[in-house]
Amino acid sequence: MNDDDDRDEEEEEEEEESEEEEDEDEEDDEAEAERRFEEELRREMEAAAQRRRSEQGPRGWITKVARLLTKPRLGAVGRSAARAFAQDYRKLCERLDCPPVPFYADSYRQAASSAASQSKLLLIYLHSPLHQDAEDFCRGLTSAQFQGFCRQRFVLWGASVNSADGHALSDSLGATRFPFLAVVICDESGEKVVASIHGAPSDPDALVATLDGALTQQRGVLQALRRKQRARQEARRLRTEQDRDYQEGLERDRLREAQRQAEREEAERRAREEREAREQAELEAAQAESLRRARLGTEPPPGSGTARVRVQFPDGARVDRRFLLTDQVALLRDFVDCHRQDAGLPPMNYGLATHYPMRELDGELLERTVAEAHLNGEVVYVHDLDA
Repeated sequence: MNDDDDRDEEEEEEEEESEEEEDEDEEDDEAEAERRFEEELRREMEAAAQRRRSEQGPRGWITKVARLLTKPRLGAVGRSAARAFAQDYRKLCERLDCPPVPFYADSYRQAASSAASQSKLLLIYLHSPLHQDAEDFCRGLTSAQFQGFCRQRFVLWGASVNSADGHALSDSLGATRFPFLAVVICDESGEKVVASIHGAPSDPDALVATLDGALTQQRGVLQALRRKQRARQEARRLRTEQDRDYQEGLERDRLREAQRQAEREEAERRAREEREAREQAELEAAQAESLRRARLGTEPPPGSGTARVRVQFPDGARVDRRFLLTDQVALLRDFVDCHRQDAGLPPMNYGLATHYPMRELDGELLERTVAEAHLNGEVVYVHDLDA
């Protein structure tokens, strides 16, 4: 029994020594990974410091001018970096089998403008693919806690520090550890970084707590920003209403002017038609007068082939006129019309009649000859039919 106990103790000691060796190996691996990361970060910081020293040297202004000349326009800064990061992030989420976070896939300037218009903060995430916590952090961003917290508070914008724009932004924001987050207030005066989180925690609850603390510290600034935003919205609403009222006024004026123009055109049309009708009537009257005088001709001389007819007008005036016996009775009307026109009298609706015997010279009688109507020596009365 003693030998068995000794063997068991030896086996336990060997197992403990093996576990200690495995723990030491794991610690060595972790230390080596941390050392490599710190070495890489140190080289990046030294390179950034070297760039700053070169800009501050005797020829530093040349370097600054060169960087300014090669820097893309502000509106385009970060567009390619943001889109590339969004694509890479979607691929990473597919590999990690988790839903992607909707990062704003456009330029930094557009993201800032979107945040300002919504009275939200801009949350910048600088992604370092080589960092050992990158995947865990990206997985944490997909959590319900983080997305629920950010939805009403932040516009998310991200870039990889491996891109030129992302690296430049990392230098500008002074990022020293990753994952890196920056909380930015955006308004009409520009952007202001109000919180920087170097080495953000991967745990969703811890990350939300950290961001909530940043929001709490800037609550007054955010409230002022929202007041300004509401004031701008109210001013924009008033301008929209004023513009609408102005346009409606212009439309009413346009319609009134169009109505007046239509009335003027209608009046001109009526006047033109009346003038044309009057001119046409005058032309027809002149043509009718010319035909009457042509039919009436000159008064024939006395003779056996003529008849004398006395015409008495409504004013009592009497005029004698000779007609050929073969002339139609209608020629008396031509004589009456020509006489009234020569006297300067207006046209009149009249009839012709004899007293002895009493008869109206109208209808078929007008087509008979003077001889057939027995008008020789007769008095023909002109009477006003409208009297």
